[in-house]
Order: sequence, then structure tokens, then C-alpha cells
Amino acid sequence: MLKLGEQQTRELRRLQLGELLLRNLNALGQEAERDPLTGDILARDGRGHVRRLHLDPLGYVGGVTTPLNRRWHMENDSEGHLQALTLPSGMRFGMRYQGSKLVEISDDQQHVWRISYDAQGQPRKLTHPDQTATVLEHQASGLPTLLQDRLGGVTCFEYDERERLTTLTDPGGRRTRFTYGAGPNPHRVERPDGSAEHYTYDASGRLLSCSVGQMPLFTVAYEGTSHREIRYADGVVLHLTQDARGRVTRAAGPEGEVEFTYDEQGKLVRERQDEQVIEYTYDEAGLLTALVLPSGEQVRYGYDADLRLAEVTDWNGGLHTMEHLPNDRGHQFHAANGVTTSVGLSKAGLPQWSESRHGGANGALLFRQDYTHDEQGRLLSTKDSEHAERSFHYDAEGRLLATQSAGLPDEEFAYDACGNRVRANGEQASFDAADRLLYQGEQQCAYDERGNLISLHEPAGQWYFEYDARNLLVRARTPAGLEVTFGYDALGRRLWKRTARREVRYLWAGEHLVREERREQGQVTIQDYLYQPGTHVPLAMRVDGQVYLFHTNLQGAPERITDWLGRVVWSAVYGAFGLASVSGRVDNPLRLPGQYHDEETGLHYNRFRYYAPRLGRYTSPDPLKWLNGTHFYAYAHNDPINRTDPLGLWSWGGRAVGGGRRRGGGGGGGRGRSGLASTAAGRRRGHGRGAGRQHGPERRGILPLLLPGRGRQGVADDGPLRRRIAAACRGRPPCRGRGGRGAGHRGDRGYGGPRHVVGRHVDGAEKWIFCSRNGRSRRGREGLR
Repeated sequence: MLKLGEQQTRELRRLQLGELLLRNLNALGQEAERDPLTGDILARDGRGHVRRLHLDPLGYVGGVTTPLNRRWHMENDSEGHLQALTLPSGMRFGMRYQGSKLVEISDDQQHVWRISYDAQGQPRKLTHPDQTATVLEHQASGLPTLLQDRLGGVTCFEYDERERLTTLTDPGGRRTRFTYGAGPNPHRVERPDGSAEHYTYDASGRLLSCSVGQMPLFTVAYEGTSHREIRYADGVVLHLTQDARGRVTRAAGPEGEVEFTYDEQGKLVRERQDEQVIEYTYDEAGLLTALVLPSGEQVRYGYDADLRLAEVTDWNGGLHTMEHLPNDRGHQFHAANGVTTSVGLSKAGLPQWSESRHGGANGALLFRQDYTHDEQGRLLSTKDSEHAERSFHYDAEGRLLATQSAGLPDEEFAYDACGNRVRANGEQASFDAADRLLYQGEQQCAYDERGNLISLHEPAGQWYFEYDARNLLVRARTPAGLEVTFGYDALGRRLWKRTARREVRYLWAGEHLVREERREQGQVTIQDYLYQPGTHVPLAMRVDGQVYLFHTNLQGAPERITDWLGRVVWSAVYGAFGLASVSGRVDNPLRLPGQYHDEETGLHYNRFRYYAPRLGRYTSPDPLKWLNGTHFYAYAHNDPINRTDPLGLWSWGGRAVGGGRRRGGGGGGGRGRSGLASTAAGRRRGHGRGAGRQHGPERRGILPLLLPGRGRQGVADDGPLRRRIAAACRGRPPCRGRGGRGAGHRGDRGYGGPRHVVGRHVDGAEKWIFCSRNGRSRRGREGLR
């Protein structure tokens, strides 16, 4: 028998891996070839820029060098296990294994994460640097039966003989029960408070109807696989059409229709909202390069060879440029109004300081911020040149406990086992078995049968709120008797807001508000918004032709606005949960990322629902239901300092400062109970999506985009999972399956994963997931007063 020597094995591995990389890269549309001198793989993107994938002496990938010579260095053992990864910044992560199991991750700052496994090889325990732990138990089949968070709160899962989830017990001991027929999807869901939801399906498992208690909500009628009609109990009828790839091409409702057109690569190139058309163009690498508004005006984007944002041209032709510093240690954003914002980053990619100057990097200082973080990347303190230092304190799950400052009121919070904020700044709060707020201090709340806040009583009077059958707020009345009404398109995006004296109409580009037109007493004001590509962090706005620049905090919420002369014309100071004190000469309704402040109600419109900053929670339950945890009302898992929720669906960690966005992890696991449906329905989900992302090296940007042409697509891209799911399972529990990939909205690739949701049907604002196999000048405090 022929036996290969070690050197021959390595050379064969280099050859085979190289051929595999070549095939995969070329299949992705790259021009890939071997370097004849080194044997490395060279991948050329559509713009001609080359990335180098280094093959180490063992025959494994040993690193990646980008076109601008940024280098990720990888160290592998003889079995191909990644032993260490060094980032361009110099940050080094080490990995240790037992057999094939990863058991330890450490960084060069001596922070260590440890993972242990049960007898079946399933992840059992994740121990964090502060020695708190997340624990997961499984049954013999691999399905999880218990999830214990870092505070000791336990969530339990029970299944029937067909491995369908039958009981979910939350950390407060409350049970939600799921009842099934012959299929995989539940026909009845009974909540801890005794209320129940009912569903019917056709023979192929498609949803036909939904009701809450004895109240019907909607029915669905199908015409083949491309068209469906959703008829709601309040008379609203939606029509949706999909193409062969499962993408929505038309959505029509009482307020008009929306049409989407895609190119051959599946990218959205045209969006028609009644008579208004928005167009998107992309470069050879698939990056968004222009957004064309109905007026014909364009916003243009440019990128460097590493696919990072390099320049933005606004509506008026103003050029804003981004200069990335060597070794990924910071950047400078040069705005067209002469203000330069410089940002310094740690080796882990966390902002350490930022300052804005007028007249270039050495010009007159306008303002400066300094930041410190803990070992898990959470913000510990901020110091603003115009404000006193402010510190933040968290529990082990990352929930905010307190803020302290010499210049601002201190804040203090406490939570029960289920995540309800039972104390806020001295006010006691009480909740029912469905986590609905009953009272906080002198404020008393009431809800409809679907869990929407319909009245709030306080000393100043009574607030009233009315919703349609889609759980969208359609009417509000203030204690003073002011009535506000709202209208939405078939996708649930708000189209207009009206009072007796004013009407505001809105224009959208995908999930981004890009224009509003205000009409009041014969006067018309047009306000446009511009965002950093691929984010909900605002970059600039234009009011009646005048361009202003946003300066945001680490969350991406506007803190200051400068005019074309570099003068600060608007500023805000935020409470911990987004309640703002505002002063300025211009009107800016943007608050936390994705949130729009309604001055009439004090609520923030947050795309799929409304947020009450004074209450620190949403007014309606999460449309994602169990896909985002067991709590349906909490904002960002009660960590509003380090996480955001731009769509009111799925919280997201990251940093936004000085024209740049540093992304962290998605919702889940380690910080708040997120993604429990995927935990309960997925064999290999481990400790939830947040276990590594929020506290481990992935949270710090350990895994770069290694392949060319895979960068952000800007506002036309539906982006991360929270937008891809986009309100799946509103009003119903998650279903379960055994793998595969599904088609979805605008080129979605489905919510993959073993035993989980893989195919979906979209009804605009209401989106459902199925299994493919199993089926202005102003000063004051905002908010409800």
C-alpha cells in the first residue's frame, strides 16, 4: 500500500484546498487563480482589486491580505484547527481544543472564554471572562431542554414524541403551551395569562387563518405559489405577489401599492411606491453606488479597494470623504461643511475617543468624547467636552442597572427574572403574566386582547391609542384632546401622519425613511435623510435645500447637528432609554437608530411598532415573538447603551461614531434571552447567537469579510437576520424544521439552521416563517408626560 509522507500530505492538501478555493471563488463570480510563485490563491473582485489567501506550510489557509495590504494572520495545527488569529490592528486571539472541540478562546488582554460539552458532544457551558456562565442542557436527540442565563434564570423546553415544542417555561416559571394537529405547526398557543391564539392550515401546511381568543384576525387565500390575499378582520385586504425565487415583487393595500424590480444577481434595482420611483445602482463588486430619488436627484457612494466606505456625495453635490487609518486603529470623516471627525479605536475595534474640529483635523475644536469599555466590550464611561463624565453599570446579563453623572440626573433600574423593569428611577412598576406593564409610578396602562397599549392614565390626563388588525397604531388622542392618525403601506411602512392642522407624508427606500413632506397652514417643508450605507445611522439631512450634518453617539443616535458653516444648530442629551432633552434651531425627529420621534405623542415610530422612551419599552408585542426571546416588550434586552433595534424586531450590538459604524453581534443568548426559538429548535445553536458574538472574539470583529464582492449593499440591502426575518411569526409561535434553505423577501437566503425555519411566506408588514420539510427649535423632555 502506498503511504504518503508528511511533506507529501501537506503538498497534496495545499493542492486540494487550493483547487476547492478556486472553484468556490469562481462560482461566486470572482476571478481566482494561483500565484505561480507561492501557490497562494489570488481572488480578483469585479473592480479588479485582488485579495490574497495565503496557504500555510501545513496546507491550510494561513491568512488573508486585502488589496490595501491589511492582513489577517491565522495559525493552524496539523489537524487544521485554528490556533490563533491576529487582526490587522494587532489584536490576537488564541483557541484551544480537546480533540475536535473548541474549549477555550482568549485574547491578548487575558480575557478568556471557556466552553464545555456534555457526553453527546453538545455545548454544555460557556464561561465568560467574569466567571459567570451560560448553561445549556439537551435531551438524547440533541434538542435543548434547559437554558440557564448568567444570572441563574432558567428557561425550559418540553417536546412531544415527534420532537415538537409543547411547553416553554420562562425564568419566572410561567408556561406557554403549544398544541398541534397532524402537522408540525401549532394550532393553538396558550399563554401564561390564559389567553390563546388559534391557527388553521391547508393540507400543505400553509397558514389559512389566525384568531386571538374568539376574535378572528385574518385569513389567507392562495393563488398558486406566486400570489396571496390576506384579508384582515377590520376590512383591510393586502395582495402580495412573489417571483419564482420567493421575492416580493408587488404589495398592494388600501393606501396604494409597492413594486420591486431585481437584477440578475438578485439585488433590488427599482422600487415604485405608487407614482414615486426610487432606483438603486451598484458597482462590479455589488456595492450600492447610487440612490436615485423620484426627483431625479442622486446620493452617491464610493468605496476603497477593501470595500470600505470612502466617500458620499449628497443631494446638493457636497462631497464627504472617509479616511481609514493604518492597522484599523481609527478613521477620519471629512464632511463637506468643513467639519472633520477623528475617531481612535482600540486593538479590539472599540472607540476610545472621537473629536470634531472645524477647518480640518487641526482646526478649531468643536467637541470631543472619550470612552472606556469593560472586558466584554460594554461601554463603561463617556466624557464629553461639554458635559460631565457619565458611567454605566450592568448586571451579568448586560442589562443596564444604573447611570451616574455629576452633570445629569443619576438613573437606577431593577428587573425581575423575566426581564421586566420593576423599578425605574425610584418608580415602582407592576406587570401581568404576559409582561404587560400595568403601572409605573403614577402611570397606569391598559391593553387590548392582542397586547397593544390602548390607554395610559397619568396625573396630566388620559392617553388613548387605537390599532388596526395588523397591530399598527392608526389613531392616538392626547390628554389635551389632540387627535393624530396614521396610515401605512402594504409592507407596514408609515406613509402619513395627520392632525387637524398638519399632515406629514413619508417616502421610503427599502427600510429607510429618506424624505418627509410637512404641510401646515399652507406652508410646505421638505426634509431629506441620508444614512451610512448598510446602517440606520444618519449622516446628513436636508431641509428645504439646506444640508446639515449629523454627529451621533456610539449607539448611532444624533447628539449634535452642524450647519454648512460648521455651527452646532441642534443638540440632544439622552436618558438611558432614549428620552431626549433637545435644544436647537432646526427640527430633527430622528432619535435612536431607526426611531422617529412624534412630538404629538412622545412615542418613537420604530418601523414595525412604537417605542415609549419614558417607559423604556415598546407599546406592542414583538412581531418576531419567540424568535427574539421570551419577552415581547423590552427594548434591546434592557441594554440600551450597547444595543439598538432599528426595526423594532431584533436588537443589534455595535458602535457608530464619526461617520463610521463598528458592528458587533446580533441578538441573542449571552445578553438577554434572545433567539430562544432557534435555541429550542436547533441542535447546534449552542448558547444562542449572542454567546460568542456579544462576549467573545466575534463580538470584537474577529471574522472579517475575506472574500471580495461580499460587502454591504447599502440601504437597498435588507441586511442582517433581523431584517431578513422582518416580522416573521407576528402573532404566532416559531415553527420547526430539519434544515434546508428557504426563499424570502428581496433575495433573502432563508433562516437556515438545523431543525429550524427555512421557508417563508411574506405578507408585507406581517411576515410568517414556515418549515420547508415540516411544513425643531425646542427644549424640554420628550415622551409620554
